[in-house]
Amino acid sequence: MWNNNLLQYTSCTKKETPSFLGRSGATAVELLLYITILSLILGVFFTLMISVFSTFASVRATRAAMVGVQTGFERVVREARSSQGINDDTSVFGATIGALSLTQSNGSTIVFSVDAQEALVVEVNDTGSERLTPEGIAVTQFLLTKIETGRSTGVTIEFVLKDTRGTQATYPVRTSVIVRGSYE
Repeated sequence: MWNNNLLQYTSCTKKETPSFLGRSGATAVELLLYITILSLILGVFFTLMISVFSTFASVRATRAAMVGVQTGFERVVREARSSQGINDDTSVFGATIGALSLTQSNGSTIVFSVDAQEALVVEVNDTGSERLTPEGIAVTQFLLTKIETGRSTGVTIEFVLKDTRGTQATYPVRTSVIVRGSYE
């Protein structure tokens, strides 16, 4: 700072604040303590963030799996409901992994089964199969039970699906369908 009367420069010293132990500056022990506390706080923060992100990814994968499962299941139910009849000769009832063969009103045949990769597939008129369950979902049970009441015919469909990607969750699904052609 310049002193106007003497035209000479005098320095202004800033008052130094005492440290934790009463001296100016920080000691190595204090720095290690601060770094340790900061490391613990950051460790807890990053652990929480990783946990949140992994939970979010798991929920997202489960939701995507359920949408795919629902789409495949609805296709089986829709085709069974609109079919003219069930082909007993080519259907497999009562087995853990069954097959459902349906005759449509236009004469075509639709077969629902589980392939070697444990995927639910549909085959129309022996033209090749189409996968109905998404990748990472295994069909561990496809149990079919035929229902005959004298007035109509139906089928009970039971799925047990397993998410093989990470959660290993299982999704049991069950419904009964009356075949439209049996009561018209």
